[in-house]
Amino acid sequence: MKRLMGMVLLLAAGTGGFLAWQWLTAVTVNGIEIRGDRYAAESELRELMAVDTGMVMFDLDADILADRVRRHPWVADADVGRLPSGRLMVDVVEREPVAQAVSASGRPDYYFDRNGYRMPRPDSAWYDVVLVSGLQEPFHPVTPVAHSALRELLLLLPELPEETDALLSEIEVDGADLQLRLTPSGPHQALPVRLGSSGFDTKLRNLTAFWEREILRRQDTDFRLIDLRFNNQVVTREVPR
Repeated sequence: MKRLMGMVLLLAAGTGGFLAWQWLTAVTVNGIEIRGDRYAAESELRELMAVDTGMVMFDLDADILADRVRRHPWVADADVGRLPSGRLMVDVVEREPVAQAVSASGRPDYYFDRNGYRMPRPDSAWYDVVLVSGLQEPFHPVTPVAHSALRELLLLLPELPEETDALLSEIEVDGADLQLRLTPSGPHQALPVRLGSSGFDTKLRNLTAFWEREILRRQDTDFRLIDLRFNNQVVTREVPR
């Protein structure tokens, strides 16, 4: 009896597979629905997919189509499903900006996500994020920024405490190193902070603590520079007011 039931299940599975194959070879694409897109223009995503209505579903590989969609600079991930109705369902996850590059003339240029990928600025939105200046690399739509120190810092930005995030106004790329410009506050101007090229998690914690413990309390002192490059130390250049 068990053997008979096994044969029945195997036959049913084979029949189902045959019917699915028949469907794939007969059904043609009659529409494409894209969900989750905000700044990746639907027309651009359709162009990347290179699918026309009337194409046979059997000839379309969902993984290949999803990979094509991921070539858009705003797309972090994509999934493509083929429905029995003949529609292609495209679900898109877009990148979230954490910083914005500025050109040599100081004009807003493009956004970075936390993994260093670059996205062109959309006409319909503006993000209040830290600025990045001094980067010499040309824009590339599908390759993350090569500067290792900048990549390390970008990865940290979304996880920063609110009080630390509020301090950061600009990241300056200086060769292999990074320097910050702090947000002006009261009598304190856009104070430069030398970060070096690594260990930014600890350095930013030290910076926040030093700002709250020393700079905000010492109103009689004009801080000109903070240097965090030396073994967990905070070195400053300051003059009395």
